[in-house]
Amino acid sequence: MIQDSYEIENLTKCQIEQVEALMKNLDKIKSENFVFFPNDLIIEKQEKQYEFTFTEQNISLIGERSQKLLLQQQKSIHNSKHILLLLNRLSKLNIYLPTLTQESFLMIKDDKEASERIGQTKQNMLQKSVLYKFSLEKLHQNTPEIKNNHCLSPELINSIHNSQQDGNNIIFTEKMAIFNIGCILFELFTLQKLYQRESSFQDNCKYALTKYIFVPGFKYDSFLFGQLVQKCTLEEETELNRRFTFQEALDQIIYIEQCVKYIDRAKLEQVSISIDDFFSQKSSLNDKLVESLQMKVNHQVTGRLYILQNLIRMKFVYILFQEKKLECFRDFLLLKLIIQELQELKKFDLITNQPLNKQNDILNFKDSLDEIKEFQTHYSSKYQQILFQLIKGIDEHKYNEISQTHFKQQFRLSKVQDFQKDFHADLFQQNNPKQELFKLCLQNINSIFLQDKLTIYFKPIFMQLIIDNPYKIYDNLLSILFGNEIQDNKIQEIIQTIKLNSNQS
Repeated sequence: MIQDSYEIENLTKCQIEQVEALMKNLDKIKSENFVFFPNDLIIEKQEKQYEFTFTEQNISLIGERSQKLLLQQQKSIHNSKHILLLLNRLSKLNIYLPTLTQESFLMIKDDKEASERIGQTKQNMLQKSVLYKFSLEKLHQNTPEIKNNHCLSPELINSIHNSQQDGNNIIFTEKMAIFNIGCILFELFTLQKLYQRESSFQDNCKYALTKYIFVPGFKYDSFLFGQLVQKCTLEEETELNRRFTFQEALDQIIYIEQCVKYIDRAKLEQVSISIDDFFSQKSSLNDKLVESLQMKVNHQVTGRLYILQNLIRMKFVYILFQEKKLECFRDFLLLKLIIQELQELKKFDLITNQPLNKQNDILNFKDSLDEIKEFQTHYSSKYQQILFQLIKGIDEHKYNEISQTHFKQQFRLSKVQDFQKDFHADLFQQNNPKQELFKLCLQNINSIFLQDKLTIYFKPIFMQLIIDNPYKIYDNLLSILFGNEIQDNKIQEIIQTIKLNSNQS
């Protein structure tokens, strides 16, 4: 049993309100079975203090060695998700915990009976940790728990520094708490501290995000996790409102978890597809598709055009960022598009027995049920296999030092970008009309290449797109966009057409 007591006179008004809210909702929170919440917690209010009692058996404080055992790289995303699930729930009760550290969690070993209930053996007993500190430290810069806490937000540090006589002025906020947890999640992922400093109140400390986040490798999950930490720990006063909320951070970690599952699935493929071969500017996207999917002449049009309209987005990004130093950045954008496509196909698989109109919503088919069934029969599984093999090819790619350095620079610049909603188009240079056109295409990449939108967005050159058979329409479009024959006045017409129609959509 572990017992902690907190003198009421040392607590601020905000801390007292949070303890009272926690006591009031304690049973309800326990009933929701959060992985990191101690279901054995008892909180009692005495005359001069609050007492927190933990009765869980086999509890041991996390030491440095056991921390690393618990927070291994492969477990960090899972642990981060469950920590955010809990803190997001507490935030709904206006309970914010902005002074946490890794030491705020206890590591426990479940007893034999509990392990056997979930199919564990005695030798493989389930280890987990639970939150046992609730930001009730005395808010003074000389308090050891505050002074040595490397995870405090700048605004909380300033509030503590400026409120030595009256700590009651300090109010905990979600922005403080999300900054704090961003630092902790970084430690879970890298086993390094985000801020390199001797004390919480040290000025000019080093921000070590890009130093350590890619140590495991320039992998997609490292990039996404780094963006999560980056969005949680924005420092400038003008950036505070851009910090993630707990819900946004939770959505991001769930997305990361899904991406890791797709990448792990892709690694099971026996062969990989080289993006340099598949998306080569010299080859026909349609020809590659016919070869890969073993399409027949009598197959209907819609299914193939659906696949082409998605693959062209990937080929557009590939050609746009062909420069060697841009390879790393390019491949992360490609992975986003591929995983986005796999998610859409998963939705389609889930609703194949639903009414036709609901299936149309997913595949953007405007025609018959026969075509949707043909897509499912002839294309769907083979298309998914192509996507997984493309992921495998990207995952196996090794990046040179120039590409890595450039990517880190792009990563730093992207801190206020929303990777889930855009493709970092604001980082793209536009020194001439053609670059402006490419930037517009990048900004609208999820809509501009849809088969039924081509006549709208590319109206000034549409007749040039259909001079061949219908399957060559996307090959023709890329040839015109990246060729040297398109005239400046046509480029300006396309730019104005895209701007007009993207504003209306």
